[in-house]
Amino acid sequence: MMTLAKNVCYLPLDGEIIPCLKWGMLPLRRPDKPWMQLPPQPASALSETDYLDHMQREYERLNPAVRGLLTFDQFLQQAQSKRPQIEKALTQHKDRISAKQQQVASDWYYQHFYHDPESLAAWQQSDAGFQRIWLALDPDLLAHEITPVQFRNDAPARYCERLSSAPLSSATSNNGGLQQSALVVPGSDLTKQIQVQGTQMNLLTLPPKAVKGALLGMHCLPEQKEKFVQFWKSDMRYQRKPLSQMVWPKGDYQFSFEPL
Repeated sequence: MMTLAKNVCYLPLDGEIIPCLKWGMLPLRRPDKPWMQLPPQPASALSETDYLDHMQREYERLNPAVRGLLTFDQFLQQAQSKRPQIEKALTQHKDRISAKQQQVASDWYYQHFYHDPESLAAWQQSDAGFQRIWLALDPDLLAHEITPVQFRNDAPARYCERLSSAPLSSATSNNGGLQQSALVVPGSDLTKQIQVQGTQMNLLTLPPKAVKGALLGMHCLPEQKEKFVQFWKSDMRYQRKPLSQMVWPKGDYQFSFEPL
């Protein structure tokens, strides 16, 4: 049985793990969970308050000498014939702001990490589950800070915090106390974006010294296992770091990890 490293976080990966390690890159994801999406924005509606607030600002911009010749009510009266055009312009402005907010929300990237490799719930968080390879990383050596995922009942006020939160129902005691952390960055912080076999990869620099080992799931496909082990043991940056695979004897209620 292998003794697992302490104070590390784990990133489950699939076939992208070898090219990412070759390049020294960490793959990030676009917001892909329902709670990470912004609700549809209703068509902008202009209220009476919106109109009056705008007109008050316009009134205050008048030359003091001109403003002294008429009251705000008189100013409104004079502008009444142009109110439809003013309201149309204000509505278009609100639409532009809404569109910009949607664009800002779409330009964030994230990645989630686990802290307990012996958590069955963590291994079962994706359909690939036990076929995946968990990359052990030192969080203190990553290019960006990771923070604990917050489990809550409502969406955070700031959009970017949605990517480091999850529904409270996903953190109940029946999943063994899922321990997750998140790394969240704006698109401007990405190191590069490239196309690999028709799939866009969003990459952030991963210092090789941050890689502390790797764990293969018990159902890691033979071809993937062979390629990964060969790569790992031939790359001078990683070959001295621990590599192991999950072992789960039939009939047992607990799995362990054995060195490869």
